Amino acid sequence: MNKSVPPNILILALGNREQGDDGFGPALYELMSQHPSLLAKVEQYASFVNAGLSLLAHSERIAQADWLIIVDAVNDPGNPGQIVLAELQQPFMQNHPCSFSTHQFQLLPLLQLLEPLGQCPTRITLLGASVVDTSLGSTLSPEVQALLPEAIDQLLQLLDSPTDNRGDRAILCMS
Repeated sequence: MNKSVPPNILILALGNREQGDDGFGPALYELMSQHPSLLAKVEQYASFVNAGLSLLAHSERIAQADWLIIVDAVNDPGNPGQIVLAELQQPFMQNHPCSFSTHQFQLLPLLQLLEPLGQCPTRITLLGASVVDTSLGSTLSPEVQALLPEAIDQLLQLLDSPTDNRGDRAILCMS
């Protein structure tokens, strides 16, 4: 990563570990925490936070970030068990009419509140896993569990080449 002008990068792992594949974000964070060298590599460029369901508790950090990377589960019925890499485009009110999340406070409304105040990150990237099963009380499906190493690779690639590695799919509704 070019360190000439380091951006303020915030990575938020979102999700509910008690609701199957919705726990993708926290599961990725926990896996990286078990490998300190991987976590250290990410944290040399960014703050990496396991936010779980507490998005609103991190609103100030989101407002201060130049680049926000969301690690979360997404609903993509046509492609379950796949990695999703996408850039959220501003303005959020016009470009993203769907509801994004089942979390305590949803991402899209928070971004829509921050945007007119000029406190929205200039770049927002979603690194997600398309859900297979979000049953309450379940763990990650085998398909989504198998995506964790690929998602770590994708995250490292994003941080290694931050200007040109943008997903080209339209944003999907997050679970």
